Amino acid sequence: MSRMSGVCARRRRPAPARPVWPRGWTQRDTGLGDKSTFIELLLLLLYHRTTAPDRITSPYTTIVRRSGNPFELAHVCVSWLVGAGYDACVAVGAAKRDTCMGIRYRTECPDVPDETEKITEAPPPEEEPRYRLQPLPDLSSKYVQAMEEKELKKKKDEQDRVDEERRKKIEELESPPPDAIDGWRIHAWVIILPGAMGVEVPFFIEPQEGNRYEVSDPRYQRVDCIYNHENYYVNLQNSTEVLDLTKGKYSTENVSSTKDQNSAKTLKSAESLKSTKDITSAEAVKSTESRNSTKGPNSTERLKSAEAINSTKDLDSTDGLKSTSGLKSGESLNSAKSPKPSQDLNSSEGLNSVKDLSSSKSTHSTEGRNSIKSLDKISYDVTDLNCWEHLLAGEPFHRRQMEGVDYADKATAVETDKHLDMPASWVEKLDISTPEYYQRYPGSHKVIHYKKVLLEKFSRYSERDGIVKRVKIFADYALDKPLTTYEYYDNRVDLMEDVKIDYTTNEIRERFRVGRKDHIIKHTYAFDARMKPSSLEVDRVLEFNYYARLDHLNKIVCSPLTFDEYFTDREDRLQSRQIVYTAPTKSEPKRQLLTITETYSRNPDVAAEKDVWKRIFYIQENTIELLFHYAYNFVTNYTRNYIKPNIAETGGDILFYPERTSGYIADPTAKEPRPLHVYYGLCENMEWENESMKNIRDRESDIIGYLKERNTELTEPQLYVSLFDTEKNEAAKIGWKEQEMAKAEVTEREKEAEIDPLAPYLARMFGSGHGTGKPLTFMEATLVREQCLNDFKSRQLMRQNIVMERFEKMNDEYKTKKLWYLANQFILTPAKESHYFTESAKMAFEVHNLEVRLTRHRDLSGPRYKTLVEYLDRHPLLVELKKKQKSKIYN
Repeated sequence: MSRMSGVCARRRRPAPARPVWPRGWTQRDTGLGDKSTFIELLLLLLYHRTTAPDRITSPYTTIVRRSGNPFELAHVCVSWLVGAGYDACVAVGAAKRDTCMGIRYRTECPDVPDETEKITEAPPPEEEPRYRLQPLPDLSSKYVQAMEEKELKKKKDEQDRVDEERRKKIEELESPPPDAIDGWRIHAWVIILPGAMGVEVPFFIEPQEGNRYEVSDPRYQRVDCIYNHENYYVNLQNSTEVLDLTKGKYSTENVSSTKDQNSAKTLKSAESLKSTKDITSAEAVKSTESRNSTKGPNSTERLKSAEAINSTKDLDSTDGLKSTSGLKSGESLNSAKSPKPSQDLNSSEGLNSVKDLSSSKSTHSTEGRNSIKSLDKISYDVTDLNCWEHLLAGEPFHRRQMEGVDYADKATAVETDKHLDMPASWVEKLDISTPEYYQRYPGSHKVIHYKKVLLEKFSRYSERDGIVKRVKIFADYALDKPLTTYEYYDNRVDLMEDVKIDYTTNEIRERFRVGRKDHIIKHTYAFDARMKPSSLEVDRVLEFNYYARLDHLNKIVCSPLTFDEYFTDREDRLQSRQIVYTAPTKSEPKRQLLTITETYSRNPDVAAEKDVWKRIFYIQENTIELLFHYAYNFVTNYTRNYIKPNIAETGGDILFYPERTSGYIADPTAKEPRPLHVYYGLCENMEWENESMKNIRDRESDIIGYLKERNTELTEPQLYVSLFDTEKNEAAKIGWKEQEMAKAEVTEREKEAEIDPLAPYLARMFGSGHGTGKPLTFMEATLVREQCLNDFKSRQLMRQNIVMERFEKMNDEYKTKKLWYLANQFILTPAKESHYFTESAKMAFEVHNLEVRLTRHRDLSGPRYKTLVEYLDRHPLLVELKKKQKSKIYN
């Protein structure tokens, strides 16, 4: 009992200042590890895999060390959750090997973003149209259609069968190797009981991950007991039925008896096991090295067959604990302490049972796994004594069911409430310092190896570029063929949010938050563009926040020979501007404009034959082509072609030649346009061409400037630091220190510099700086003293007169205002009456202030005069006057 109470007393209920848990946990399937309000700890493996640890450090020590075994991590998590208001307990039982050892490379990564396009189908019409076209008669053969459908179904079934076989093969290759002690691995996790913080159903939390799991999750196999700072509850329900070789029940004693029964056979093979052990150790070391590079023994053969994960041999009957299962350098298991060879399962402690089970292809563990029931069948009502045995008789107040207790009787109430209570916790108060809180991960960096995914997490401000998470997706299990990389950033001045690097299409996509001066939100470019960071002659796509720009630019698409602009909701209805360039040659390495195509949307206020749809400027051919919108019920549209005159030959004038223009009129009944209108159209479109070319040059200059600035942002990234962050804002910290130093200097000078009331009189008589001279003579001292006292009296009297004059004036005005109200109160409007009360209150307040000031002046004038006289009597420059006065007194 002392041991159990000692374990429970290690729980500490802290104030939930940090971290703060979300209240919507019952609706959100998010994890603690993803919360920015929690620090992550490093997982250490248990020394014995089938028994609870003999010694458990306190949550305070675990937080200080930033590492602990599953029990210690569960204690820390429960302490914080209880402090946040949840009804949390530590659950002790059995779990799968991957869960106990923190292995995740057989599970899917939850941080991989889902970028599949969601197609929303239009809802069907609510009512069938009254009039609709009759469909054409179907003249095809029904028999041929049936045969085609049958053939397609046959091919589909065959393809489904092949896919199912391939899926089963991959699942078989991806499945973990047999575990000899499956169902016996001791583990500790967190259970949240319903009732508090809106929790309706119980659920589990894995402390090393921080993720929520339902009670029916197969990774948890058995619950032996649960406990927290209030009580210790032993599970009396038959949640698991792990069969041993003799009695068909799970117990460590059965394992020992089985071990004794098979000891003879094991001793006979001890020498062979000893020789095999060295080979196994060598293979395990080799496997560890290969696993660290994500390649295991026989990985080439398995990857070629179905691209399945390598079935490493270090996770066989030796439990894989000699090597920490090939995680990356930042994985939490790398810091786990492997058990000593003398205490491994291959030693005398568990050698017999494990080796026998391994030789029989893990028959024992297979039966145990097949017999394990789901934990959702267990009743988690700890108040039910038929299901849970309580260590302490007393229950917390929120769990008590009081029926028939008379609380009016003090003796009865005391006897009812007084039970054996849990000892007080001796654990230090849990607190996370600010540096540890912002560090978040041990070493500010964490690496997790998922299935074909490598996840890296960084604490904020730990990296120079502000990266907080990197997700690398690979095509193989050995992590040799990268497919896509996602990088997420935070607190960057350039507002870059994330970067996607696609190695299949050789593209890089950068996304930005809203708020940049150029209003760009997405920038996609090819790998080759990194060699020319400020060039437009590469494949680029720039997307903008169009409603924040004056030109409503939505997207720019660049390529070596094209430059396309797309607009949205412009007043001039311009939709796009597509520019085509000539291919560079040796004689002309710089590309030249070939064509400019501008597209406009339909203007319903303008006739179709006058509403331009496309303007095409052929720069090299010196021609202009206009395409107008289609009119209603027309299958063709109006067109107009111009051949521009040579301005250099005409002296700058635009001359019109009817033979240099042509057009198509879609309406045969319409008249030919007048030549004057055609000439005006030529002049207008030539001006439009010049304006378009100017806009293109300006746009290219803007984009080149942006690319240069973007290259600087990538090579010299800057992070945004809040003005109130005293830890990271160095500039503000320097400014605050300078202000504090300046204030301290001013305060010090004020303390050192004593105000001398004789200074003005001495300066008037002798000049400045006489305060450090010789004492004054009797006549000089008498004159200075009398002048100082007389001036003080006159100043006090003047202040009194000024305050008295203001008081009398304000008091007269207040009385006059009051008499006016008494005379006119019955004829005043509500607005005037309200204005009077407002003004009267202000005047009464001012009169009261002047009265208080006058009273205070009268009360303090005498003490101030007395203080001044005492100061002058002690003044070092008036020593002669003081001596003369003393001699007169003695005489």
